[in-house]
Amino acid sequence: MAARFEQLVVRLNRPWLLPALVGGGLLLAALSFIAGFLLGSDYFASQMVESRQMTVANKKAQARVRELEQEVANNAVAREIDRESLEEVRQNVVGLQAVLAKQKEELDLYRNLLRDNSLQSGLHIDSVRIVTTEDPSIVSYRLVVKQKATLIKNIKVRVDMEVTGTLGGAEIAYSLAQLDPMQDNDPLLVPFKYFRLIEGKLHLPTDFEPLQLKISVAKVGDNDVRATQKFLWKEVVE
Repeated sequence: MAARFEQLVVRLNRPWLLPALVGGGLLLAALSFIAGFLLGSDYFASQMVESRQMTVANKKAQARVRELEQEVANNAVAREIDRESLEEVRQNVVGLQAVLAKQKEELDLYRNLLRDNSLQSGLHIDSVRIVTTEDPSIVSYRLVVKQKATLIKNIKVRVDMEVTGTLGGAEIAYSLAQLDPMQDNDPLLVPFKYFRLIEGKLHLPTDFEPLQLKISVAKVGDNDVRATQKFLWKEVVE
């Protein structure tokens, strides 16, 4: 008769163990979640703080860039103003030098006129000049009318100026009133006592070639007191 062997099964009777294991796992998971959340929150908070700091720094940098751009613009404007001011000062100096040179020239002229004792009594024409300009059709003129008398009085004289030349192959003459738009009277009436400086600009017609300048002065009310001089244009033009 064969022998029968029965398997021995040992059962542990601990009903509390499974819930304890499950609870422990859940607790561990909760603790891990809480720890992760806390660590994540700290990291997020630090990132937010850093982000805000970077935003503030970026705004400051942008503001500084705008300030520097404004400084550059202001400096450029200042340099431009300095250049304009320097050019204005230079032009003023040049203008003052020209005025000073003209005044010195006139002063020398007046001194020479007052020192000239060789003249005969009567009217005299002196210091005739024609000066070219940048415009070939416009020239400046200047002359001095003076009187020499034993008893100097205020007088008035008529001044006639005539420019003779050629135009289109024909000889033609122009009066002062025709060539100087600033002179309305022909002849020109000039009051003076010792001498008088007369000057202006002649507007020459196109293609007109001046050859001779004739100047006549006569005392108003006494045609016997007069003077007339003729000049070759090339001799008085400068």
